[in-house]
Amino acid sequence: YKGESFSLKSGRNNIGRALTMDVALAQEKTVSRERHASITFDPQQKQFFVQSGEGRGLTYLNKELLMTFKELKKGDIITLGSCELLFYPLCGEDFAWDDYE
Repeated sequence: YKGESFSLKSGRNNIGRALTMDVALAQEKTVSRERHASITFDPQQKQFFVQSGEGRGLTYLNKELLMTFKELKKGDIITLGSCELLFYPLCGEDFAWDDYE
């Protein structure tokens, strides 16, 4: 998945290997099939949060074990198994797509 991007929606975005996940990492065998982790966008506060999911695999944020939810900042690294995801938001406190409905 190197160089690929994943679109996130408002609310919860589940990450896992299953094709039914919002962020489907089907080829990553070290990622839990369903809900390894989730990223939530709060449209009212215009903030992103990450939390570990219900899968058996561990989730790390910037090389630290994630045991509860944490706010995501531009450039954060989310590690799921051997997969590393760079978080680079296109919306936030200065811009949100919901402002243009």
